[in-house]
Amino acid sequence: MPKAKKISLEHAKELVQQGLMTPEGMEAGQKNGLIAGEKRKESWVLNGSEGLITLSFPSPKVNPIQKRKLEELPEKVQRVARTFKQVLAERIRPIYEEVREEFATKL
Repeated sequence: MPKAKKISLEHAKELVQQGLMTPEGMEAGQKNGLIAGEKRKESWVLNGSEGLITLSFPSPKVNPIQKRKLEELPEKVQRVARTFKQVLAERIRPIYEEVREEFATKL
């Protein structure tokens, strides 16, 4: 049996506004997977990358758009990406190490 398509959150809000659905019914529909929830994903583009690179939070990984490889992008864009990766890695490493010490044991 094919999976039913979710109702968009916007459409569900319209139904509530029109009095065709209660707010409680909308909430129950979200919990049961029948109505889409709030979008939580955010997309970020790397400044100076000419819109060619997006970021993967919270890692220093960068994603060239359109299935390209970083090496295929202009040198200026590659430099911006390398600088971003280096600076982010340097700044998050102490936090990572602190949390790792608290929750992990070295093998």
